[in-house]
Amino acid sequence: MRNGARVGIVLGLAGAAGAGCSGLAGIEDLQLTGSPDAAAPDDGSVLADATTDSSDAVTPSNDAAKPSNDAPTPSNDAARDGTAESGTDACACMMPPTDCPGSFLICDGFENGPPIDTTLWYGVTAPGSTMVVDGTNPHRGSYSLHIHVDQQTGSSYFQTDIQATQTSKFTNNNPIYVRAFFSLSAPPGNTDTVLVNVGSLANQDSASASLGFSDMGFIDDGVANTDSGLTQYSWTSMVTMPTGAPPGTWICLELGIDTSSQASWPNGHLQVWDDGGTGPDPLLQGSAAMQPLYNATFGIQFQTPSSPLELYVDDIAVDTQFIPCDQ
Repeated sequence: MRNGARVGIVLGLAGAAGAGCSGLAGIEDLQLTGSPDAAAPDDGSVLADATTDSSDAVTPSNDAAKPSNDAPTPSNDAARDGTAESGTDACACMMPPTDCPGSFLICDGFENGPPIDTTLWYGVTAPGSTMVVDGTNPHRGSYSLHIHVDQQTGSSYFQTDIQATQTSKFTNNNPIYVRAFFSLSAPPGNTDTVLVNVGSLANQDSASASLGFSDMGFIDDGVANTDSGLTQYSWTSMVTMPTGAPPGTWICLELGIDTSSQASWPNGHLQVWDDGGTGPDPLLQGSAAMQPLYNATFGIQFQTPSSPLELYVDDIAVDTQFIPCDQ
């Protein structure tokens, strides 16, 4: 991807309505009984303004999250049939109908309604945008994350998204799979757009893998500022990002990153699934070449100027195994 690695996740299956779950099952992870892995901003705010200056190689910032000392998370052999993993770090969403019918490291269908769950997310909101949980256009259930962006002028990097606060879910596990549903009213009409970004522990500000779509509307992904230097990889699919006014079309995207050495991928492996599919998109895989992972963001990032848009994000899940679109 141009201007750095960008990753966005989008899912496109219509689900049944109903109350869901949001958060982690581990009692020690709940704000009521213990501090989350990442501290809230010093000023006490949940949503912070964030824009950065333009450059030719822009990479998203994950500096809002802080390191964690949580215990290691469950092993990779958890079932995908809705059975909870052993241990207390899994998100077991078992009361049907549910937004994440399975056991995941992180899951959020936003079904607790507003406001944004600060035990899971820290929000970054750029000037000229809003980000709330509302019922305007849910993927399934009654709520989704709703990002509104006014027309943007000038030349700067725009970022409005939620960032995972519980960073130990990433640093203590490998591989990592991140999946979400997105509905977009219209493309920004400029350069590549990031929907999801996964940052590396090596350089929390820039070492990242990303998924999103190009200025031509094609789904793309890439890795930038890796552990082998300022190396940059980029891949583009033939799949286009659907757009339309709400109730909009949803698309399902999933990003998988394995940073370990493998026979076929000695520098690690990055894969993307679009709308579930029967396997990873062969045009969207390549070398990960990253240090251990640190954080993930879900929302929208792009280079201004841009047209107005509405973006909806729903049913986010993070785990150590592939997550089907119907979970």
